[in-house]
Amino acid sequence: HPVGTRARLALALLLYTGVRRSDVVKLGRHMEQNSSLHFVETKGANSHALSRKKQASPKHRVIPVLPELRAVIDATPSGQPVYLVSAIGRPFKETSFGNWFRDRCNEAGLKHCSAHGLRKAGAKIAAENGATSHQLMALYGWEKLEQAELYTRQANKTLLAAGAMHLIVSREKNT
Repeated sequence: HPVGTRARLALALLLYTGVRRSDVVKLGRHMEQNSSLHFVETKGANSHALSRKKQASPKHRVIPVLPELRAVIDATPSGQPVYLVSAIGRPFKETSFGNWFRDRCNEAGLKHCSAHGLRKAGAKIAAENGATSHQLMALYGWEKLEQAELYTRQANKTLLAAGAMHLIVSREKNT
């Protein structure tokens, strides 16, 4: 595939699924069921951290495939079980994908962008569009409310103010 087509697919997968790079390289048609992606999150799945009393249970995720993502996936066939493949047609490793994506961002003049940055951007966009903290937790697989609240607190204050401005005027004047 031309680099631009693979880069567009990578961008769409990262933005429209909100998964980490460790998971984006594993996503593929084999995970699709009823217009959703079903998979077990990589992060923490095999954690044996000393500070934990018990091993973390794997996080089973179900992410609906948005029409925007479906269109990009369908326009980028790989012939592999996974969506993202390297220039030689093989699935990316997590690290090589991160480096490859960083190079594509740099080539596009977007030196401030990264795979993780798209995850953060998606969370910010969802919060600005009205996602609640609990919805963000479900979307991004977060277990702590504080993580989601970081984005809802940072939601575009201009949009929030515009939506609430009418509340300053008494009810009698609003009717």
